[in-house]
Amino acid sequence: MTRKSELLLSRVLTIISICLICAAAALLARVFFTEPEPTPIAPVVLSTAPAALQELQANPKLSRLTELRMTRTVVPRIEVAPKPPAPNLASLLRVKGIMDFGKSQSNEAIIEILRVNQTRSFKVGETVPDAGATITKIDSAVTFAYDGKSVRLEVNATESAELPTAGIGGETLSDGSARSKP
Repeated sequence: MTRKSELLLSRVLTIISICLICAAAALLARVFFTEPEPTPIAPVVLSTAPAALQELQANPKLSRLTELRMTRTVVPRIEVAPKPPAPNLASLLRVKGIMDFGKSQSNEAIIEILRVNQTRSFKVGETVPDAGATITKIDSAVTFAYDGKSVRLEVNATESAELPTAGIGGETLSDGSARSKP
């Protein structure tokens, strides 16, 4: 190819690309700026329904189907298993003591959680973990909201909690008992 033929081919291709760009612009303008013509909707023919019903009634096997009432449920009922009874709260918790600070709302209960063998203090409104019981009242005993009922547990009187007095100002005797200093 010579230089003249390359220039001619370049001009022809430029003219063709300009023509294609103009055609695309005209097509986009037509699509975006002209309203489409509404398409006619075919009317619904309702006269076929009674004919189909007469055809069903003419056939004796199918006419029995039109007379039947569908009363059976599609999905069978599922029986729900009853909720198992909750274990006794006394088998889950043991009230070890009550710290009385004068006001009923500031009192704390010392509770042993028997499943994990852990002792903690709880205030009114707190939920005891591993039992799902919420403390509602602390006085001489602890009242819990448990399994939709109010359960009251007394302080366990069979085990007395011995407080170490040696560190508080008393002294420990050789037999293991404690005596306070005068």
